[in-house]
Amino acid sequence: FASNLVVKNINSSIDEIEAGGGTTMAAGMDAAMQILGDIDASEAGRYRRHRRLLFLTDMCDVNPILLNRMIAEQARLGLFVSFVGIGGGFNSQLAEEATKHPGANYFCITRPSEMHKVVVSDFAWNFFPAAFDAELGFESDTFDLVAAYGTPYDTKEEL
Repeated sequence: FASNLVVKNINSSIDEIEAGGGTTMAAGMDAAMQILGDIDASEAGRYRRHRRLLFLTDMCDVNPILLNRMIAEQARLGLFVSFVGIGGGFNSQLAEEATKHPGANYFCITRPSEMHKVVVSDFAWNFFPAAFDAELGFESDTFDLVAAYGTPYDTKEEL
């Protein structure tokens, strides 16, 4: 597929895009699944390539129930989703909810320099996780654990 792409044609198509309308994430997710073809959950673990769908969006016109259902199904099949929220109107509450699925994450961009950092400088770190279901233990007679950073919905505390 990628070998058939002509950069000049891609750039021309991108230059013709105009702002307007809304984000049709369900259609984008459907298109991504069609491009990937028929993959069932038993085959998903066999793929060595990391597959990720990247949305640049404000997430303002999305059906949250449909979004959650689609992300869950895609995660089950080994296709992960990242959202790069653009602008002050970015719906971070919906993004936080949507990223409770394995491999999903989001970033909020308000300045051009942030876009470069998220999508270029930190590309490998942001879009290719090193591990899922990682656990970290802490035991000390000297220090107290004050806070943990990451995803608030998957923390586990043992006494």
